[in-house]
Order: sequence, then C-alpha cells, then structure tokens
Amino acid sequence: MDKNALVEATVRTTAEDGWQLSQEQVEQEIDALSGTGEQPGTIAQALKGGERVTLLGFGDFHLDDSEPALRPRAALNEYSTATPADRRDSARCAARTRVHIHSCGCGS
Repeated sequence: MDKNALVEATVRTTAEDGWQLSQEQVEQEIDALSGTGEQPGTIAQALKGGERVTLLGFGDFHLDDSEPALRPRAALNEYSTATPADRRDSARCAARTRVHIHSCGCGS
C-alpha cells in the first residue's frame, strides 16, 4: 500500500467510525508523523533526539545500531496473523467502545 492508498483507506475507515476527515487532513497528519522530503516528521525528530516512539498496541519506533526500526506489538502482530473471522470479531468488539480495554478476550 502506497501513501495515496493509505490516505484513502484512512478516510474510509474514519468515515465508517463517524468522523469527517478529508483526504487533505489525513495526508497532513501522516506527513506530520512520518515527514516529507523537505521536513522530518515528529517520529524522525524524536528518534534523532534519542527518544523511542511508542504507539500502544501497534509498536515502537527506535534506533537499532543507529538505524530506525519498528518493533511490532501485540495488536499489530495478532491482526496480521489473524484469520478473517478473528478480525471481524475484533472489529465488532472494538466498535462497541472507543477505548478498547481488551477485557472481552477478542485478542485485539
């Protein structure tokens, strides 16, 4: 998936959740996090400053021998290896509440 496809998918996903974000807004958010050719994003700036960036459930960005790296966490690992039925169950569970506490046993 390239950046354009990521933006389009994010706009669709947020619309399904009842949010009204434009493609331009989503692209600006992605650029702010990941950076552009002209300007580093907040993740790169944090890594340069010696910080680790943790996105709870997704993973953390860190420097590994001076090279940027991503260490995936449970939500990313479980979702990428889950069956389609597991993903549907997890999505239904997460849709019930914005703050997903993982007490339902859905694995997300």
